[in-house]
Amino acid sequence: MNLYLTFEGVLHPIDFPEDAESRAAFEMHRGEVLEQGRRLEKILECFPGVRIVLNTWWVYHLGASECRKMLPRGLATRVVGSVLVRPARWESLPDRVLTTETHIIAHGLQQSLVLDHIHARYSKAILSRALLLPYARKLSDAHTADAISTFLHAFMA
Repeated sequence: MNLYLTFEGVLHPIDFPEDAESRAAFEMHRGEVLEQGRRLEKILECFPGVRIVLNTWWVYHLGASECRKMLPRGLATRVVGSVLVRPARWESLPDRVLTTETHIIAHGLQQSLVLDHIHARYSKAILSRALLLPYARKLSDAHTADAISTFLHAFMA
């Protein structure tokens, strides 16, 4: 099962600005920006078959290998790819959600789950396989963690 993981609105700390898409913001917050990663790592311990596909603007700015290094070890070892690449490979700014949908369809909808923020606009076909988290919560509370576990159990049963 591929889990398409967005850092924005999922792994960021509660007070991380929603519009922090610039490289300067990434660099300034690098050490603290994925503080919710340990919580996701703990949730995924019960799901050894989950692989992670990075679905984040951070890859666009820093590259997949750098993003993988920023994750806790238990998440980093699950990373099998990314939907975005460094800017040298794009002539214009890509549509992250559309690029993700194309990747999911190419790799099998039934073997894919999306963990993203509430502002992401996926098609109806993908929404049935997506858990969109509110920016105000991210992974910071037990209810959100429970929802992710329930979501994964439902699709991996």
